[in-house]
Amino acid sequence: MVALIALIVWWRAYDYRQYDGQLFLMTTAVYAAGRLLVDAFRANSPLTSNGYHIVQIISLVVLLACVYLLGRMAPKGETRDKSTGQHI
Repeated sequence: MVALIALIVWWRAYDYRQYDGQLFLMTTAVYAAGRLLVDAFRANSPLTSNGYHIVQIISLVVLLACVYLLGRMAPKGETRDKSTGQHI
């Protein structure tokens, strides 16, 4: 289900991408957020000594890295032509 939602985000955002790698980061962020939520309800997931799920910690790190890179790589005042995909 999480992968399907990530695929839908990628598909809908394809025409609106502003820079190379944006779709990858958006899809990875959505997938990591979904895993973060889904793994909270799993009973058979490995735990750390503090009781946190290891997969949740990894998902949180990936999500934060993607959000940081999305904000950092966002073009300042540049846009991309929808028909050609070239920067204007």
